[in-house]
Amino acid sequence: TQGVSSAASDVYKRQDDVLAATKSDKKMEDGRVKFVLLHAIGDAYISREVSDEMLSDGIRYVFQ
Repeated sequence: TQGVSSAASDVYKRQDDVLAATKSDKKMEDGRVKFVLLHAIGDAYISREVSDEMLSDGIRYVFQ
């Protein structure tokens, strides 16, 4: 089995891979990713206001 530090390292690598893939997406414009977000079900909007920090926080949340 993997040691704790090795497993943690793998998680951080996967987080970095997700961030890199997101930032290389074709929806990038002026260095910002275009996200389709929801105010509520059926009430979508487009935002380019998601910061790198917010994106990283979201990725970390998913990997918890």
